[in-house]
Amino acid sequence: MCSRGVLCLLLLTGLTGGEAAVSPLGSYGADPDQVSVSGLSSGAYMTVQMQVAHSKTFMGAGVVAGGPYFCAQNLATKAVGECMESPGKINVGYLQQVTRNTAATLTIDPVSNMYNHRVYLFSGTHDTVVVQGVMEKLQEYYTDFVNSANVKTQFSLAAGHAFITDDYGNACSANADPYISDCNSNEAYNILNHIYGGNLLKPNAFASQTGTLYEFDQTDFVNAGLNSMDTSGYIYVPGGCNRANSNCKVHVVFHGCLQGKESVGDEVPTYTGYNEVADLNDIIVIYPQAVTKAMGNPNGCWDWWGYTGSDYASKLGNQIKAVKGMVDRVLA
Repeated sequence: MCSRGVLCLLLLTGLTGGEAAVSPLGSYGADPDQVSVSGLSSGAYMTVQMQVAHSKTFMGAGVVAGGPYFCAQNLATKAVGECMESPGKINVGYLQQVTRNTAATLTIDPVSNMYNHRVYLFSGTHDTVVVQGVMEKLQEYYTDFVNSANVKTQFSLAAGHAFITDDYGNACSANADPYISDCNSNEAYNILNHIYGGNLLKPNAFASQTGTLYEFDQTDFVNAGLNSMDTSGYIYVPGGCNRANSNCKVHVVFHGCLQGKESVGDEVPTYTGYNEVADLNDIIVIYPQAVTKAMGNPNGCWDWWGYTGSDYASKLGNQIKAVKGMVDRVLA
């Protein structure tokens, strides 16, 4: 057994240094009714886009410091303005109508699929990157589509802009690289536990891991360079899921800006706490990876303002198509 993801990666792949060999993403026969998604910052916006575009596939979402669907409306100026720091300018009613209109074009799934989704929203009181008012607008956005009884919020923790852990990272109130903060709170567990009904096993400090963190080839799913995605991503597969017809749950985690492996290595898949929860509860975790692009995406963010093209928030968007392909592969 391995107590940390990095150690597992080295021991179970037989490597003693350098990077693991990149292999095609495997098929695990996972449960198509138990697929969910979460993310931070640009990854939070991408989470909402994946959830809305493929609402038939995803049954739950965890959003950490993001905002409403199509908030930026193809404009970088809106992205860095109202969608991060000026929430009073966000017209939620308009974004709700855009969602319905887009569903009518069949480029996103029917909005009725979202009614039974389970949604967890997190925003720290010290977040100066995406202020809490933006997340409150997201909460308002969901009132048109998701059963309010299924939406849980955590807006009271004195946290900055970060994935929140109970044992790793910056001081809780920090808004700084690598955007992982120790707040004595296992938000990965809180997110997954809410999404999957409230009865997940919670890891303790002495929990060991049976699974493996693999690096897989993302170019099977996308022209990586043209779409600001890395050539490889990560997947964590618990020991009980590393087989065909596993019937395990699947969760996708989107990192934030400046958090891809080109910036921070494997810190997000290793230290944010998802793998420990996944290991105890038979959840396969996919960690897609974005990269910087000199024109349009200098910080390696996921596309939530249109740098890959005007279809970025629909099923036609290249990043969304790529990640949906990854999910489909794991389900096969």
